[in-house]
Amino acid sequence: MTVTDSKGAFAKDTISYTAINVDPKMLYLNEKMWYNSTDSYFKGHKAFDFQKRDPQLPNVLLIGNSISIGYTPFVRKALAGKCNVYRIPTNGGDTKKCLAEFNKWIGDNNWDIIHFNFGLHDLKRLIDNKLNSKGDHVNSPKEYKKNLEEIVSLLKQKTNAKLIWASTSVVPENAAGRIKGEEIEYNKIAEKIMVKHHIPIDDQFTLTVNFPEDQLPENVHFKASGVKRQGEQAAAIILKILEGGL
Repeated sequence: MTVTDSKGAFAKDTISYTAINVDPKMLYLNEKMWYNSTDSYFKGHKAFDFQKRDPQLPNVLLIGNSISIGYTPFVRKALAGKCNVYRIPTNGGDTKKCLAEFNKWIGDNNWDIIHFNFGLHDLKRLIDNKLNSKGDHVNSPKEYKKNLEEIVSLLKQKTNAKLIWASTSVVPENAAGRIKGEEIEYNKIAEKIMVKHHIPIDDQFTLTVNFPEDQLPENVHFKASGVKRQGEQAAAIILKILEGGL
């Protein structure tokens, strides 16, 4: 490292660091490893608080994008004392990211339920890696279908968890890099896959359509009222499945 002062004088020094190796089997169990694995952007967000596991309770894993990050604390609150609720240590992003990170995200694979969603990041459009509604999709509908099929297959092959799919929430007019209505096409693709695999659906799309006042203007994200509503709906279907329903 070279440091230069205002007069042009400089000094050199060496900085060393230790790479952090993440053991997926300890990711959700070791507090230090959890915080070291959490994206720095989200440090301090309640959704990424370390969760101490109660061995007497079932374990739930939430996989999803920033929408799920928002409602994670409300799911935990609604299910407190009924199950341990975890989430992946980052924004789940698109389906390609899930396939790349799958083994890490599954952790110790001690899951009773996995609640998952992908869509908003697949259907977003980019030009020069920036949101632009005139650009190409991150993943076309065809690519989305292929990737989601593979994700479901991996979840069924590599875990014993009961699965819940969350449909993609509504895209409003003028949302950056997204076109209103395309989420419907992606949700239809996902629905066919889930029906084929007998996976129940947490219909977050219909919920967010029914409460337009909950959504921020020209933004895929939601006000506190909407985030709370989404979390409570997710918690309700998780609890119903834990109790043997659906």
